[in-house]
Formats: sequence, structure tokens, C-alpha cells
Amino acid sequence: MRLRSLFLATFLLGHYFIFGQNIDLRGKWKFQLDPEDTGISQKWFSGDLIDSISLPGSTISEGKGEKPSIKTNWLASVGQSIYFRNPEYAPYRADSNFKVSFFLQPDTYFQGAAWYQKKVKVSSDMANKPLLLYFERCHWQSTVWIDNTEIGSMNALGTPHTFYIVKGLSDGDHVITVMMDNRLHDIDIGHNAHSVSDQSQGNWNGIVGDMYLATIPEYRIDSVKVVSDLNNRSVEVSFNVTNERKWEKGIVASINLFGNRYKMAVSEKTKTVKCIIPIPEDAEYWDEFNPYLYDMKIFLTGRDGLLDDRNIKIGLRSIANCNGVLTINGHPAFMRGTLNCASFPRTGYPSTDKAEWLREFSKCKNYGLNHIRFHSWCPPEAAFQAADELGLYLYVESSAWAGNIGSGNEIDSYVYDETDRILYNFGNHPSFCFISYGNQPSGPKNEEYLDRYVRYVKSVEKRMLVTSSSGWPQIEASDFQCVRGPRIQFWGNATESFINSKEPSSDYNWSDFCRNSRVPVISHETGQWCTFPNFREINEYSGPYKARNFEIFRDLLEKHGMGNLAESFFMASGKLQTLCYKADIEAALRTRNQGGYELLGLQDFSGQGSALVGPLDVFWNEKAYTSAREYREFQNSVVPLALMKKFIYTDKETFEADIQLANYYKEYKGVAVTWNIKDRNGNKIQEGSFPGGNYPIGNVLEVGKISVGLDSLSSPQQYRLEVAIKEFANHWDFWVYPSDVTLCRDDIHLTDTLDNEAVDILKKGGKVLLSVKKGKLNPDFGGNIHVGFSSIFWNTDWKPVNLSYTLGILCDPGHKALSEFPTDYYSNYQWHDAMLHSGVVRLDSLGYKGVPIVRVIDDWFTSRPIALIVEAKAYKGKLMISGIDFFTDIENRKSGKQLLYSILEYMKSDDFNPSELIDMDKVSKL
Repeated sequence: MRLRSLFLATFLLGHYFIFGQNIDLRGKWKFQLDPEDTGISQKWFSGDLIDSISLPGSTISEGKGEKPSIKTNWLASVGQSIYFRNPEYAPYRADSNFKVSFFLQPDTYFQGAAWYQKKVKVSSDMANKPLLLYFERCHWQSTVWIDNTEIGSMNALGTPHTFYIVKGLSDGDHVITVMMDNRLHDIDIGHNAHSVSDQSQGNWNGIVGDMYLATIPEYRIDSVKVVSDLNNRSVEVSFNVTNERKWEKGIVASINLFGNRYKMAVSEKTKTVKCIIPIPEDAEYWDEFNPYLYDMKIFLTGRDGLLDDRNIKIGLRSIANCNGVLTINGHPAFMRGTLNCASFPRTGYPSTDKAEWLREFSKCKNYGLNHIRFHSWCPPEAAFQAADELGLYLYVESSAWAGNIGSGNEIDSYVYDETDRILYNFGNHPSFCFISYGNQPSGPKNEEYLDRYVRYVKSVEKRMLVTSSSGWPQIEASDFQCVRGPRIQFWGNATESFINSKEPSSDYNWSDFCRNSRVPVISHETGQWCTFPNFREINEYSGPYKARNFEIFRDLLEKHGMGNLAESFFMASGKLQTLCYKADIEAALRTRNQGGYELLGLQDFSGQGSALVGPLDVFWNEKAYTSAREYREFQNSVVPLALMKKFIYTDKETFEADIQLANYYKEYKGVAVTWNIKDRNGNKIQEGSFPGGNYPIGNVLEVGKISVGLDSLSSPQQYRLEVAIKEFANHWDFWVYPSDVTLCRDDIHLTDTLDNEAVDILKKGGKVLLSVKKGKLNPDFGGNIHVGFSSIFWNTDWKPVNLSYTLGILCDPGHKALSEFPTDYYSNYQWHDAMLHSGVVRLDSLGYKGVPIVRVIDDWFTSRPIALIVEAKAYKGKLMISGIDFFTDIENRKSGKQLLYSILEYMKSDDFNPSELIDMDKVSKL
């Protein structure tokens, strides 16, 4: 094994020896920045540093470095951001008002070598005994001197930095000096890797978590490894006994587990201990439903009594690929996951406090999740402890999102070393279930390299499943695949994606992709659906990081005259986001034998241009437009599913839904599944049940078929189907429109061009509905804005190729123009037709100051005032402007036809009396 650089990692995690002493190193340290890299040549370790700093902490949290400016050399990709191209961003590029839009902005910033120094007093009791110098988390390359002697360097990103001082120190005063360097140097793990990047936790320089100098025993328990074998009902415990001095006789190792003690003699020749312990018949297994932990104690004794001990919490858990099905403890399992991208907005560095991880992970559980992928980083020990207690399945990556991997660069060996360190420190946690190199590799030899990597990790590790990387490539040796195939949107899809180009339905799945896989498939970075920023969040940034990006976006909205709409945009876009996530998640649950999905994400991501993708904000606070209860309907261990070919009907049709279950909780026998249909007021219209069903653990479990004639239901109307089993319920909206709708124009002139006839009608006081055909809108009036039904995917600044620049509609549902088109104030599936047959009209280009009937929410990077439907006075007449194409195949577009009918009926009524006078010269250029 490649453990040469681990330095007694089993002494980590805050273990203070029962008979030893330790010096707590938290508190004030002397400090000095070294921007010119002169510290080593000038032997700063031999003198006093000129500044001071508090540790645990970082240069950013303690206000060290320079104020950011346009010249700041960020450790992150900013590319050709709109920030550099749009004239409206020019004021924020000036030093006097410097603000960045692509990630959170620290008050101060430093990249380079920084020096930390502390004087400690070694007591006579500690003198000349072996010592361990322990720093729980460093960022990121440390070199340590004690007095004038260099004792070592470490570059671990995901594990503690530990330094073993074999001969100890004399009693009296000693000076510990640490040089920390947060630059990439030769080990290029990727400037967007969340282990280092300014996109996420921030490129901090410092030391956080536990930090101490401690004596360690002469005989030590080292390299403890616990492997559960549930098939053979045994636990294999192995460890080494280490001693640098002369071995004495009579050393005994003891293991206490399941109420029994197992003893083994240890000598210099038999210092590797291995013990197979039987699992009792009544033992509890660990999983998401029963995260049961056992205390295992290891004692090392000699002639004079206790020499060393360990107390390790273990969980009896197996995870496997069973013919392409992911299993936990022998039962089918489904990963309902999210990503953790190392966002810590109040500190800029990861929390080492278990209470904080319990808070965050409890939010995940409350939203129906059981799985978390740590994107290109490894969390501290506290995160594993919290996940063990709550029952979460963790997927850890070896700190990398690297380019040109496998080409013989330093990163190649670093990934192996980092993986070894991670497994060595955290591998015994039952929550640690998956591991890979990292995220989305590149390079001409990356597949060969990753094949070797997977085979290596599998040769030394039996406690978890191994894959090559997240995203790609698919390596034959992998135990599972984390790939992007099974999801409804991809980079570059724009409006050609599944959710935008297909008629709304709930009967599709990804079986074609998954059925040929010999290993479980977990979909990579599912969702990525955005909302408009919540500007109330700005006040939450009480630490060294500020949401200057939100301040820019708020300024743009106010500049464009819509500051009063910020809350409405946030709420309406959030409702659409929830709809999109529901579609993504249910498709995965409908896919036979899919291993799961990983959202990107449950929590907002503040970097990469600002990706506001979560129902929780970056502080893990719930957003007002949804709730954990709503998400648990479609994201849970048991989810009722309704497979419908469409959501839009006429009253001459029959509503049909095939009911299935995704059940990853427990086997149900003789259990009823109930259903009902309600109107918008919550009144039950129809109900029924499927009694006495037997449902094993798994998905695509057939329940029955619902078939309801719609001729007796009132229309136009929005209805809701609800399906439940026990305490688990889910729902879907659908719409019923009259089949005998006649588009009666009467005296309304419907046109796609403001021609002479239309102008003449308006001058005479008539009524005109101007419906611009799709693709014909002048670019200066909104024709260059790409409109999709779905929310924005990730964001348009980071990936402009996505080309869907809108966040749904905002309207007043009570407006008389919509009285025959039932709607809420936000987008639902009845708006799919309108959005996909439209362009949006720029109100500023029209000079329109009124309130549009249907507004469209623009990308927050531009916040242009845009709309679908606008009413105005024109000459002596009344004009309705529609960016929706009401011409093309309108008779076969149920929703489009019903919306047009509603608008025409409004225009024929006395209620149609717009007061805003519009500039017809501008309208003529539409």
C-alpha cells in the first residue's frame, strides 16, 4: 500500500491519550505574509514574525491580505464572463466600487506563502517523549520547523497534517513555525476543484479544526481497519502495533466487541494483528433507516498495564453491485443524493464541528435524501461522524478536478496518495460508501490512468464501491457509474432538451440507458435548475465573504425599473424550479434498476457565475416557495408515481394514469394504495383505491390504472391527482379544457404584422391582437432572447451554451384576460405550449411603462423587462401585443388555443380598456 506519507494518522481526530499530555495550539500566533517568497532564504523560522493572527482561522477569516481588485489573481476560472463584456458591469470593475459577479467576494485576499509561529513550553513530563504535531485541516501545503529544524512537509487537502517527532523535545520553550502555501504549484488538481477553488470554500490560507502537540505512547495501535462481511456474518479487524524502541515481552492486544473480548499476543515478529469476530444473530445492521453503531474498544497492554487504546464506532454494513442493482445489506437501494461543493459562506473554510454537520445533514434527510457526493473534495472527520449517526451514504472524491490526468504530471501520483490518506483516516465509517478520483477528468490518457486507479483502489479496499470519476468516463473496472446520461437536461441542450422539446408527460424513463449497464448507474449532477436571487439573503453574510454578486444583480433589477418585483421573481421562479426537479427525480424513480441520482443541488452554489440551484440557500435555510414536506412527496424512500402520457385534456377525453411505486423502504403486504382527484378549491371529484397489494423493495412496482371520463368535470379547470400509500403521498396537476371552444374574433383584428390594415383599425378606435410568429421578433425588441419552458440550467454566465435565458412567467391569475385559462402566478405545464411557441417582447425597447398581463422573468445577469402579453392604447384604439405565436397549428395546441380564447373573450368585453399609451413607431418595428 501507498502509506509512506501518512505519519501515524490513527492518532488523529482529536484523540488525546489517557496517560499523555498535550499542548493546545489554538489561540494567538505570530504571522507574516510572504508575497515575495523570501521567507525561507531569510530564515524566518529563526526570527520573530511581525504580525499576529488567531488560529484556528485563515488569512481571509482574519482579514489578512489585500482588498480584491480587477488585478486579483483568483484561483478559479472566470473566462469570458458577462462581467467583462457588458457595459452595465463597468462600474463594478473600478477599484472604488469593485464587485465580482462570479462568486462570493472576500474582504481580503492572499495567494502565496504565509508564515505562522507560536512559542510553546514543553514540561518535564513531556520532555524527550515521542510527540505528534497535529493540524486537523490545512490549506494547503505546509512546511514545519521546530526551533531551527525543519521536521517535514505535507500537502494533504482532505486529511489532517501530522508530524511525528520520534525523539521528542527537551523541556523548556520551543518555537513552532509553519509556512502554509495555498498556490497550486506543480500539483495541478484543477483551479475549479472545490478542494481549493475560489468558486466554493475559497482559496484560504491557514489552519482550522483541532491543533495540538501531544505525547504519544511508546507502543501504539496503528492502521486500524474494520471490514464487515455480512455474507459470512463476521467482522475482520486488523491493525499494526508500532514501536521505534526495543520490544519487550508480554504485549497483548485485546478487542472488545458485541460483549466479548478477543485477545492476541503481539511481538516484534507478529506486530500486525488480525482478528475475525463473528456477528451475533441478533446484531443490528447499519443503514439509512437504522443507523446503529457499535462501540469497539481495542486495548494494548504490557507488563506495566495499559499502553494504548482505541474506541471506534463501527456500523455493520455491506454495499454491493448485484447484477447491476445497488444493494445495501443485501436489499436493493436507491441513492437520493445531492452534491456538497464545499460552500461555507460565513468562514470560507470547512466546518470541523459535528453539530454544524448534523444541522446540514438533517436538512438533507428532511428533504428525503439519503446520499451526498462531495464534489472534488473530502470533508473533515466531523462530517463522517454526523453521517454515521444520521444514516447517510457518502461519496467522497480525492480532491481533484484535474486537466490532463494520466500524462505523467505530479497530479497522477498525488491522487493515489490523497486516496490512501482518505481511506486510512476515514475508511472505517459506515457512512463512507463510495470513492473516486474526482470530477470530470480530461487528458488523452485519462481513461488508461483511471482504469489503473480503480483497479488499485479495489485491490486495497473492500469497504466501499469504487468508480473512476464523476461525469465520465465509464471504466469497465468500476463498481458503479456516475454518469450524466439519465437526466432531462444536458449542457448545450438549450430548448432542445427533453423537458423543453417534448409535450409534458410523466411516463418517460431512462431504461434504454441503464438496462445494458452491468453496474449500478447514478445520474451525475441532476437538475441544476435555477431561481432568481433572493436579495434578502444579502444581510446573512456577516463574515469575511460578501454577496457582492447579489448586490450587482439587485442594482441591475432596480436600474431596469423592477426592483419592486424581486420577491415575486424569486417566488415564481422557485415554483418552476420545484416543478423541474420533480420531473427529473420522478423520471429516475421510474427507471428500472437505476442506482440513484445526485442533484446539483439541494443547496445553492455561490460560485461559477452564481448558480442558484437549491430549494435551500447557501446557508441551508429553506426558501419560501417550497418546503421539505413538498420535496418528500417525490423524493423519499417510498414514492407513489403516476405515469401519464399528457397533462392537458379536453372534456371529451378520458384521463388515464398508470400507478406505480418506487419502494426502497420495506416490503409491504396487503396494503392499499388510494387515489383521488380534486379541483382547485380542494374538493374531491373522484376517488378510489387499489386494495391488498404486495410491494417488495424496488421500483417499477405496478399498482393499477386510473381511468376517469372527463365529460362530467367542469372546464376550463385545473385538477390535481393525489396518490398515497400509508404515510407516503404524491400529486400531479392536470388541466381540462372545453372541446367545443370556438375562436370567435368578432370585431378583433388578429394579425402577425402591424400592417396598414391594423394601423387603420387602431386609428379608427378598433381592437387589434398583434401575435408575432415565433422567430420573427426583431432582435432589438427581444428576438435574441432564447425562451424555454424550463428554468435556467446552472447559469448562463458560466455556460452560455445553455441558451435558455428565462425563468418562467409571472402574472396576476385574477386578470380578466386569463379568466378562461386557469393559472397560478407562476409557470406550470399549461404554459409549456405558450413558452415554446413564443418570443419575448422587451418592454424597455417599446418604451412601455405599464404592467404587462404576462411577464417573463429574465436571466438575473441582465434583468431585462420582458413579457409575453401586453395591452395598451394605440391611437384611438386598443392593442394587445403577444409574443406568443397564435397562428401556427393553433387548433391542435390545446393550451395555446384555450389561452387565445381567453384573451379574445377579454378583448371583446368592456374590461378591455388599457390606459397605457404606446409609441406606435416602436411597435411598428417589432
